[in-house]
Amino acid sequence: MQTQRPMSTVTPTLDGDVLVALASAPDVTFTTGQIERLLRLGESSKGSLTGIRKVLNRLTAEGVVERQQVGGTMAYTFNSEHLAASPIRELARLRATLLERLEETTTAWAVPPVFGVLFGSAARGRMGTESDIDLLLVRPVEADEEMWDQQVLSLTAQVRRWTGNDADVLVLDESEVVANPVDPVLVEVAVSGLPFAGRATWLRGLQARHGRR
Repeated sequence: MQTQRPMSTVTPTLDGDVLVALASAPDVTFTTGQIERLLRLGESSKGSLTGIRKVLNRLTAEGVVERQQVGGTMAYTFNSEHLAASPIRELARLRATLLERLEETTTAWAVPPVFGVLFGSAARGRMGTESDIDLLLVRPVEADEEMWDQQVLSLTAQVRRWTGNDADVLVLDESEVVANPVDPVLVEVAVSGLPFAGRATWLRGLQARHGRR
């Protein structure tokens, strides 16, 4: 799975990328040029304007997309009432669903993490087909090591089943994060990571306090 191209789990074509762009903003009307820029900026596709027009014609014919003329330009909107709209929206939000599952799973642990965050290419939307799902878990001081390791091992297997990608889990003790919250890896995590466990501002708060020393 590639978080920036969720539809590639079912179709590797440009159609999926265009659907994600439209379904992610169902109340917005887009021109062909605006869709092309969205895909380019999001690095989800390199479809040409001609290719995108062909896709929009196909999706309009299926009723998933509605077309209207705005001035001298054709504009397109996702049809939220279409029977296929719900599953399309679910596919379009796969990264959000991954974060929800990570939160639900780690919250239910006997020893939950102090902080958990998705980072790296999965968080930034720059994944390749062989990319790992990078996770940082901060282990509480009082955690039983054997129990904790079993929890992490189970999560690693679950992430593989959920996504088809290997999970690369970085585990740090709470004490070492508190002692050096401005480690380069932690700085990167704070900037681009997507928290799913613990207080979302926990790491940034440590870094802010460290900077005031």
